[in-house]
Amino acid sequence: DASSFPDSLQIPWAKFLGATIAGHSPNTLSLKLDPKPEHLNHTGSVNAPIQWGVGEAAAVSIVLGHILPYLKSTHITVKGATLDYVRPAWGAVIAKAEIEPGAVPQIIEAAKNGDSMDIPVKVTNYDKEERVVMNAQATVAIRPARA
Repeated sequence: DASSFPDSLQIPWAKFLGATIAGHSPNTLSLKLDPKPEHLNHTGSVNAPIQWGVGEAAAVSIVLGHILPYLKSTHITVKGATLDYVRPAWGAVIAKAEIEPGAVPQIIEAAKNGDSMDIPVKVTNYDKEERVVMNAQATVAIRPARA
């Protein structure tokens, strides 16, 4: 259920970044990052690895928010991603992660049963002027819990 999304931000990486939830629905989750000085390039734009860091946190969080009750029988990881940086990001970065409509019941069922599943997640990052600054296609993998 979408009310689980705030709990998904207990991931140490999301906490380290300082990302906060900017919005969510069952199929989307947006994280906002107000960059710290150490997140910036010498030009003042947000560093590309930081952009992907908030995008990756959003991609994991959109799945994790649905499977928190099943983390004893499963775990998740980002299996891979392709990234396309479009332009420099100035100011706050919003990373919007989207899963296919109708995927949530399959995700919950896989986690509940401890089954493997690869979930495609589209990530789009926007800057303070709401311009697209990065597009990514991530695969978030649900796997049986490690013994």
